[in-house]
Amino acid sequence: MNQTILDRIYMITMIVSFIAVIGMAIYLHRGPYRKYLQSRSELSQTYNQLQMVEKLKKEQEESLKTQEMLFRIIEKRPPNFDFFSYVNQLLKETQLTDRAKLDNYRARASSPRQPMLQIKLEGVSLKRFAEFLKRIYSDSYLLAVYKMDKLKPNQSGKGIDCELTLVTLK
Repeated sequence: MNQTILDRIYMITMIVSFIAVIGMAIYLHRGPYRKYLQSRSELSQTYNQLQMVEKLKKEQEESLKTQEMLFRIIEKRPPNFDFFSYVNQLLKETQLTDRAKLDNYRARASSPRQPMLQIKLEGVSLKRFAEFLKRIYSDSYLLAVYKMDKLKPNQSGKGIDCELTLVTLK
């Protein structure tokens, strides 16, 4: 087997080329490809963060719109609006004054901008109680039931006994 110089040059070129290709593959796998995978992962994380920020922004905008709506409702109240007097008037209009006890209420974590009233009703017909609640929610003065502590039949068997707390915003 007599090899010529060209055959040897060809063989050396092939070996060097093969080594160069293997070296390039190792280099690409360890260097740029790893950086590519890392940047792809960072891009995915950044995109997820962007989605979270956009979602948070949307929630805050909706919350702001709700707050603005509430403030518009509050601004529509008469300037001399008194929560206690208004609820007392509703009790008179629904003929519950003689069966109701109305007191100011203050929860431990409540804000002065959220006045509360506690109402104790005794022996009230369900119809009048429902009428009272309907009036609370149908008027545009932004009143709500904060909690209902007790709702049970009266001991005499006529009507119901109820303790509820109303809240509004100043």
